[in-house]
Amino acid sequence: MWAPESLLRAGSDGAIAGGEPEFGYRVAAATRIYAGTSEIMRSIIAQLALGLPRSRS
Repeated sequence: MWAPESLLRAGSDGAIAGGEPEFGYRVAAATRIYAGTSEIMRSIIAQLALGLPRSRS
């Protein structure tokens, strides 16, 4: 459970742990995007470079 203060940016009044929880929250969202991108690239390489069939997932 997150307290409202945990989502304050570094330097804000009342920020917990120097704003690190807020930074982690933002990074977590980007990490999901990066994971999907690498899966797509793996699929494209498998199809075009290796001649494998299209994945079903």
